[in-house]
Amino acid sequence: MPTAPCVTLAVPAFVVPADDIDPYRLSRPTLAAADSPASSGKDYLFDALYNAATAGGADAVLSGVLGEMTITRTETMFTPQAWVKDRLRTIRAAFAERRGREPWPDHGFFVRLSGDALHHLPAEIRRHRRTWPPITLRHPGERLEYSPLHDIIKRFTTATPSAGLRRLSPFRDPRLQALAAGMPAHFVCHGGLRRAIARAMMKDHVPDQIRLRKDKGAFSPPHLERLRRHAGGALDRLDAYRKSDAADWIDLDWLEEGLGKIHRGDFETIPDHTKIQVTAVAADILQQWNSGLPR
Repeated sequence: MPTAPCVTLAVPAFVVPADDIDPYRLSRPTLAAADSPASSGKDYLFDALYNAATAGGADAVLSGVLGEMTITRTETMFTPQAWVKDRLRTIRAAFAERRGREPWPDHGFFVRLSGDALHHLPAEIRRHRRTWPPITLRHPGERLEYSPLHDIIKRFTTATPSAGLRRLSPFRDPRLQALAAGMPAHFVCHGGLRRAIARAMMKDHVPDQIRLRKDKGAFSPPHLERLRRHAGGALDRLDAYRKSDAADWIDLDWLEEGLGKIHRGDFETIPDHTKIQVTAVAADILQQWNSGLPR
């Protein structure tokens, strides 16, 4: 790929993961370190990154996550059109919730829970089953202030499932967070480009073809094909899931239907393939915990 940043910047690139890595299952080290089901479809990529880093003798990896709290923040500026669009979105989600349907994609859970699990949710958990709040519409002159995720990142650690390997997130630096919080809201969008703060900081440091590009690109170009290729294996494991505690929590019939569509490559009819993937990962974790046996 001649336009890849690693080629333009002349830095080494490693292609990971290998084709045999299953996006519907966590590796043994990650599974052993997990204290809750996964909530991201990218966990298998981090698995591969950690393995490659360890094999290469590294003691840390740099992660660009949480940049949306600081220099890559995006905000929606207030306009009458934006206000009407947000209110209509909120109303649609509220009606969908009342009718008992999931307001895609604004559902409160990362996985598709079974009807029985939803019905018997404890009150303290049920309170969290709500749609997203209205989007905060910013006026250009007001300060950005700290991100709503500011307190959440205090839970993040540098630990990884690989012994002796740390995961460092430069965007978590408190000084950078404070700097971004004091900037005017209109700084995040300038000249028709979003994430303008990061673009300005990178001026003269990276080529403009990277700095000013508008297309983000897939986080992993072969991701959908990898989901399709491994969907058959995930379908084969459904019988084991049905015999474990996973059946009490996960809507396995919905999962089977979704995996079937992915297996056929029928992505256009799937509202959210990531939710199908993460639900399959959660079912696998629950089944592994239930059996007490390592993979």
